[in-house]
Formats: sequence, C-alpha cells, structure tokens
Amino acid sequence: GTPKGFSPRSRGAMVELHLEICRQAEPGNPLRDSQVPRRRRARCVQFGILRRATIQKRPPGRKRVPTLRVSTTHVPTKHATTPCSALLFLLVCGVAWTGLPATAQTLLTTIPTGLHPIALAPNPANHKLYVANQYSNNVTAIDEVTYATATIPVGSYPTDIAVNPVTNKIYVANQNSNTVTVIDGVSSSTVVVATGHSPTALAVNSVTNQIYVANYYDNSVTAINGSNNSTVTIAVGSYPTAIDLNPSTNKIYVANLNSDTVTVIDGGTGNTVTVAVGSFPTAVAVNPLTNKIYVANVTYFAAGTVTVIDGATN
Repeated sequence: GTPKGFSPRSRGAMVELHLEICRQAEPGNPLRDSQVPRRRRARCVQFGILRRATIQKRPPGRKRVPTLRVSTTHVPTKHATTPCSALLFLLVCGVAWTGLPATAQTLLTTIPTGLHPIALAPNPANHKLYVANQYSNNVTAIDEVTYATATIPVGSYPTDIAVNPVTNKIYVANQNSNTVTVIDGVSSSTVVVATGHSPTALAVNSVTNQIYVANYYDNSVTAINGSNNSTVTIAVGSYPTAIDLNPSTNKIYVANLNSDTVTVIDGGTGNTVTVAVGSFPTAVAVNPLTNKIYVANVTYFAAGTVTVIDGATN
C-alpha cells in the first residue's frame, strides 16, 4: 500500500505530521480556530483521523446552548476510504500546504572556478561561459556542452566581463591594473589595453564594435575601438560605477555615484549630456525595445528609488 517513490519511513513521518495537524483540529484544542482551517478539520473528520463531535442539548428549563461532547469511538463516515487512499490524500495536501512544486528543479552539475568569481558572460559564438575570478586574477572558460574548463590569466583584480559575439572577443576590466584584457574566443590568446584609473564596469556595442569602460577614480570612460584596440577618453561625472548602452540608438549611459547623475554619451560623436537622478546611483539598465533607461538610487537607512529616463529625449 506504499505509493511509488515513498519509503515506509517517509510515509510514517508524513502520517505522523498530518495526525498532529488533525489533533490540533480537535474540539477543545486552543490552536483549533487560529491555526487549523475549518475545511481542513472537515477533511480530517472525513478520513477518520479526527474524532467526530456530537451535539448535546442541555435539559429543559435551561438556556439551550449547544455544547460539544467528543465521542471516544470512531463514527463511520459517509464515504468509505482505505488507508492507502487516506495516505495519498495526506501526501497531496502536504505538498499543497508546503507550497512545493510538483516536480523539483534539476541540478545539472557544479563547476569549479578560480577564487571569488565576481562576474560572468556567456559567448554564443563559441558556446563558452567566461567567469572573472577576482582574487586569482584569471578567467575560467567553461564549455557549455561538456563543462570542460580552461584558465586564462588576466590583469589584477578583474571586476567585470563582457562579450562581443559578433567578433568572438571577450573583454575583462582589471580594476587594480588599470587595463582591459581582450581574449580571443578562438585561440584564447590575450591582448592588454590601457584604460583610466580603476576600471570597474564595461559595456559592449556589438553593432559598432565599440567597448566602453567606466574608470571609477578617473571620472572618465575609455572607449575602445574593437577593430584595432585604439582608445578615446570621455569625461563623465564623479565615481562612475555602472554603465549600459542602447545599440539601437548608439547611446551610452553612465551612473555617476558621487554626482547623483547619469552621463549620456553619444556613441557617434562622443558628446555628452548630464541627467540628474536620485542619490548615489549604483546601477543602470537599458530596455532597447522601449528606449527607457532605469537607474537604481541608494538612500542609506531609507527606501531607495529608481529613476526612469526617456531615451528619446536624452
């Protein structure tokens, strides 16, 4: 009578659990009204787990207030059940009460990386995942089919990573080296490009083959030409900490932590516009379909805000 997939030990534990729930549903139990729903008490009665209560009226001459007297014998219910069907009902209800999904998620594998993996980016061009390991100064390249790994040395304290799937190039911002490591997706060979002081975030425009790097302590953005790795420096606000772009409009958005602003860079001309946002903007995200930009603003010890920017006017 044990359902498939359940051992006698687990079945016994489940039955004991629901017996305890039904005991709490018994009349006279102080937990009855507060913790056991009326519908669940009725189900316990139906399956013979909760003893039925019968109504007893007081003798004539007194105020007729119905009282409960618990019968010590089992009263047959309308629907006959077998122990197996009762157990199945309890198991189904147990899943519903705990909110567990009908099918559990499947863990495929666990893959070792370097020390303190801080950022990652999938590359659809070669079906590899690239993981920046901040404390070991390298990148782990993971084959998404076989899960085989390779380690690629980069600069000091890699903080962010992005991919251009069109050119099959991977870009790693090395915060303490003031460089970006460019990884070839075919050969895994590397080229180092100098940036400003403390590059902390980067974004890739695969349409124009331009890479934009936010330099935290330089208050600048380094624009890298992906075809020859030449660079141009663009001034932005104080402590640029996050960056994103819209490839459709060729606009780049930089969140300036200490300026409470976002710098909008025209990718074609390099010209900039400043937009005031909330306090301490720490993250920025672009929806290229709606051309809206979202900025997360941190207000310490209080609720934060999100600023919405219309990309058509900025």
